[in-house]
Amino acid sequence: VCGGAHCRPWLAATSPAVRGSRRSARSVGALWSLWSLRLFPPPEAAALRPRYIEVVKAGQGATVAGLAQSMASDRGEALFRMLNGLDAAAELRPGAAVKLVRRTTDRTE
Repeated sequence: VCGGAHCRPWLAATSPAVRGSRRSARSVGALWSLWSLRLFPPPEAAALRPRYIEVVKAGQGATVAGLAQSMASDRGEALFRMLNGLDAAAELRPGAAVKLVRRTTDRTE
């Protein structure tokens, strides 16, 4: 991936394409993903903040909406459900391990 005077090497591996197969379609999708890579302009890069995934146990009375709101993301419940493999009707069980997106500045270690 090159931008201006800076180039970054990238390697992508996909399964061999078989004409007319679903695998072929996935390979094409992977190529489109690669072609969409770009370098961030300096102001945009400076505004980025690292994130990490924290695994916590759902407390008594915890809700999907409440935990999703506590995440460092504007994608809310949709991202929470996707990360945790929950469908739209799934409820949380107390004590269940769930993944939350956090900012590195949220760490308490």
